[in-house]
Amino acid sequence: MITVILTCWKRFKHFEDIIKQWLNEDEVDEIIIWDNSGTYKLPILNTDKKIILLNCSENLGASVRYSLAGIAKNEILMFADDDVQIFKGFCKDLLNFYQEDRLIGIHGRNFKGSFESGFNNEVLSYQISEAQNVDFVVGFLMLLNRKYLLGINYHEFPKYCCEFRLQSEWKIRNYGIKTIVIPTLKWQNYPEQYDEFALANNPDAIKEKEFIYKNYYLKGVMIENG
Repeated sequence: MITVILTCWKRFKHFEDIIKQWLNEDEVDEIIIWDNSGTYKLPILNTDKKIILLNCSENLGASVRYSLAGIAKNEILMFADDDVQIFKGFCKDLLNFYQEDRLIGIHGRNFKGSFESGFNNEVLSYQISEAQNVDFVVGFLMLLNRKYLLGINYHEFPKYCCEFRLQSEWKIRNYGIKTIVIPTLKWQNYPEQYDEFALANNPDAIKEKEFIYKNYYLKGVMIENG
């Protein structure tokens, strides 16, 4: 079974529908919601599945969600954002490729020898017919075993690009985890609800990503290559 960990930040227009979509997945029996706005109230839902809501009055960014691995009841975790719609069978599609040493996503990126002021060479699930290895899985929908998330000090993590930092550290620690994108059509983004205060819009984000690339990712690649 799967624990779904949802992070939200004031994008509540579709959020009840998103929760119901995850509840409709047979493989999901627990949902943990981290609300970075401190204002979300859980609606009354007709379900016997476990739902935990945690409200925070400070926007701690996306990295806080990985610390929730410690309270999840399942070994397999699904991380999802508050603006992504899934369709019936999405979890099954990902589980078809699941192995303990895999981080599975629907959007990945590769580098071509340099940072080039950002990421290059995108891989999207609806553009491929077979699973592809990628340098980095984008975190808005991804599945992995929780053991890789335990014992990490998330207070040291950046607010803007935590998934990249996390996956870079796995390389440095030589965990042997494989980052892959799998083919599936069973998801789509809701129209973006623009928020000028969203962390992704911070001008320091791109600088932080380049720092991680140079100081973590490249170091991990060197370790992997001996």
